[in-house]
Amino acid sequence: RGIKPPLSAQQLAEAIQERMPPRSVLEALYNTDRWSGWTRHFGPPGRLSSQIEDRQRRCVLTTFAVGSGLGAAQAARHFDEPISSHLLSFVHRRHMGSASLRAACADVLNQYAKFELPTHWGPTDKVAADGSLLTSYEDNIQASYHVRYRRTGAVAYRHVGTNYIAYFTNFLVAGAYEGAYLFDALQKNESNLKATGIYSDTHGQSAVLFAVAELFNVELLPRIRNWRSLTLYRPDLKMNLSHTGHLYGGTIDWDLIESHWKEFLRVALAIQSGRVAPSWVLTRLNSYSRRNKLYRAFRELGRVFRTLYLLRWIDDDDLRRTVTHEANKVEHYHDFASHLNFGSHGVLRTNSRVDQEKAMIANQLVANAVISQTVADQTRIIQQLKSEGYPFKLSDVKHLSPYLTRHLLRFGKFTARCKTEPLPDNLGLDP
Repeated sequence: RGIKPPLSAQQLAEAIQERMPPRSVLEALYNTDRWSGWTRHFGPPGRLSSQIEDRQRRCVLTTFAVGSGLGAAQAARHFDEPISSHLLSFVHRRHMGSASLRAACADVLNQYAKFELPTHWGPTDKVAADGSLLTSYEDNIQASYHVRYRRTGAVAYRHVGTNYIAYFTNFLVAGAYEGAYLFDALQKNESNLKATGIYSDTHGQSAVLFAVAELFNVELLPRIRNWRSLTLYRPDLKMNLSHTGHLYGGTIDWDLIESHWKEFLRVALAIQSGRVAPSWVLTRLNSYSRRNKLYRAFRELGRVFRTLYLLRWIDDDDLRRTVTHEANKVEHYHDFASHLNFGSHGVLRTNSRVDQEKAMIANQLVANAVISQTVADQTRIIQQLKSEGYPFKLSDVKHLSPYLTRHLLRFGKFTARCKTEPLPDNLGLDP
């Protein structure tokens, strides 16, 4: 059972909501760019100087057009001053790539980590991973049908921190095994925040994933559906378990694990050195082929740590509550990112896989910028409430969330030139 926030926390959240200033998405993008300078990553290839006039503003407007799903043509029609849709499209095609968008997301993430408020929501070294399907055209040779969602599209596989902001977004083909991409974010994340623990749903609970997580020294905390059907393993049959022996359905083959310890180290070193991606290895190890001796060895090693985790899961009610709570944060982020993707309603309007991936990452950049702006406003309001003598409890802060949408202005004419605000001098909660 979840823990309901106390009445004082609900009153604090409502008091903050009433004082939140109206914000447009463009305003958040302009302010976060002033704070972190994320537009510096956009430019022509080869480090050539950009020939575009007012490059910074053009990059912000293009990011808004792509990340909100409007596209260059529709966004240009809704700005309050004449802006060429061709120029927005040119910046998107020639100056924005997946790598530069990820670098911009890392800058926003590093700036976000300087605020004190997110530290009350969760540690920065743990993330929750889950995927969300974005519908695409069926008449596409690269599109595929997802059995679970019963739609054709692509999956935005996101790693969202326990502090509510997205660390990484991976572009997956619909129907791909999401667990194989569980550790890619740990290797490709360019920000200063590094995760050492991952919450996930049932897709992140296979025995092979537990083995790889242990080799990486990563704590794997999945929320497993139908966990009662999984087999628990005992070390050997000689152990006298008179009261709990009926729970165990097998024993561990320690000889098989010992004979493959060199292969375990080779796989771990190959991934950590960057020679191969974790998803490339896990796609082959999760083939469930009994002829693959390395798969059998990884499965046997993973059975050890999955059994230990399941015993903790059965015994610890706080663990079950925490895993469920943290895994739900990525679900809330999916809804928040979809709310900001108001131009296309979560539909990928291009058949180019490159543009589809860029649209997903740009949507993450827009969502993270709005989250960072919201946290800055919440910090300022909390400081005002404390200076006014509001009955404030620090324990109530952990029940807040940056996924506020009531104050956001999404429709109408978009102001192409926004007056930016400096970063608050005090990023803490004390006035």
